[in-house]
Amino acid sequence: MIPPGIESLGTEERTELQRRRQVVLATLPTARYPRLVECAIPMTACDDPEFHYELGVSVFIAGVQAITERTALGAPD
Repeated sequence: MIPPGIESLGTEERTELQRRRQVVLATLPTARYPRLVECAIPMTACDDPEFHYELGVSVFIAGVQAITERTALGAPD
């Protein structure tokens, strides 16, 4: 899915943007963001935009649930 107001990128530009996003996710602190680091490649591979969107939403929801569970148990973030 392309957000409103964003033009479609050429193949080379899209590949470079995906590579940069992958590097950002893959180099996050693993102790704090283990699932984002683990999912760096699938989250930045966008051969199927619908799958990419659904994966992002699923990862976000899982993160919110994990934080909620930790908060309910009284564990620090």
